[in-house]
Amino acid sequence: MKQTIRAFSIGLLFATILLSLTYYTLDNQTEVVEISTEEMITELEGAGYYVDLKPPSSAGKQVEQDQTTTAIDESVQEQETKEIEKPSSENITHLLVIESGMGLDSIIEELSSLQLIEDEGDFRTMLVENDYSTKIQIGEFELNYSMSEKEIADTITKQ
Repeated sequence: MKQTIRAFSIGLLFATILLSLTYYTLDNQTEVVEISTEEMITELEGAGYYVDLKPPSSAGKQVEQDQTTTAIDESVQEQETKEIEKPSSENITHLLVIESGMGLDSIIEELSSLQLIEDEGDFRTMLVENDYSTKIQIGEFELNYSMSEKEIADTITKQ
């Protein structure tokens, strides 16, 4: 065993020395070629690129900011139209069925689709931080809109 380790370490040492010599001897052979701006532009245009010689302006940045703001406003409006109002009756119960092999993500998605939780990320964080995520039980659970997220977590973990 001792000879095997020695042979391995000698091999590593030899490889390191060989790579170091190669690196330092080849590094000095690189040449720096100075190319003028005009030559660079000619080469790029010859390769099919477009070269814009105008300096950047603040007007372009304003257009980009306006487009970004418009895109954000549109996505917020889309989310608002996608949201469905919760039923006003808090007595409506939903049956949540948790089967063997269901992951935490699929359970949270089901709760979100029933609109029993407001934010999937916050609910997931609450489950993990309070160690509920490892205690979720298999079965059928009756849940309603008046339940808080903690009450839902207590119900599906049977605590």
